[in-house]
Amino acid sequence: MARYRRQILGLDESFWAKAARAAVFRPLLDHQPAVKAELGNVRRQYADLQRLWLGRLDELKKVKWQPPGFEFLRECPPFGVRGRWASYPCSRSLICPFCYGRRVIDLYMRFEQAVYKTHQKRVEQAGAIHTIEPTPCKLVEVTAWQSWEQTKPPGLILHSLRGMRRIVVDAVPRRAAALLIQLYPMNGQWQMSRRHLIMVDPETAVPKAYEEAGLFVTEHTNVTRNVIVKAVSSVFQYPKAMMLGPADEVAQILQASSKFRCFSFFAASNRQPKVVEADPSRVEKNLSGL
Repeated sequence: MARYRRQILGLDESFWAKAARAAVFRPLLDHQPAVKAELGNVRRQYADLQRLWLGRLDELKKVKWQPPGFEFLRECPPFGVRGRWASYPCSRSLICPFCYGRRVIDLYMRFEQAVYKTHQKRVEQAGAIHTIEPTPCKLVEVTAWQSWEQTKPPGLILHSLRGMRRIVVDAVPRRAAALLIQLYPMNGQWQMSRRHLIMVDPETAVPKAYEEAGLFVTEHTNVTRNVIVKAVSSVFQYPKAMMLGPADEVAQILQASSKFRCFSFFAASNRQPKVVEADPSRVEKNLSGL
């Protein structure tokens, strides 16, 4: 396939682009993007990311993971920059770092809409970026990890998680919430993480059941766009093991995840919160019953 030459002409300095670059660059390039990024540095970082991505695709090809349109994955355009390229996003955000960045941008914009009732770009067009005050709220990160032996097929593990999407987010009266379910290889096991970001009223207390269930909780108060960037890029970091882990194990996960929705967004809910049932042993019970 003939290669085109990418032309990165400028940076997108929006908050959502900063969130996406932090979520992808930090784990994969061991780089913390600066608040004021320089075009030359970002070009080099995207070049490094492209080389990493092409190497991963070559390894996946060797283990026979070649979905339809596989060659077009090599030409997936970057995110968070302005430029010229003759290709379209591949939409494989589970593994493609560029499409993953676009999913992070979408999640950031949803939280910005919930906090500010509008998007940054709309406000800038109206010339009033500093006049809109954020809605008083706090953002709560809730994370759970679980490991399985690799004798358990990834497909069964993911199937067992389908009924657990709403357990954590329905435990509080939320204004908005997002969930990312990640499964990846780690030290000869399957590692699963369920990462939630929940927007609640400032006076809303985090349920004690979260910690009792072994969930890790971090709260962000005085929410501004910079705080949203920090929370979104922290919760929804690219899973490094999908890029650098054993290709045959990653291919198994990709095959099992082809029809699994890893990203979920939940709108506001004023219903009576449910009791959190985040007992890790529940997943084992689900697996044994399949």
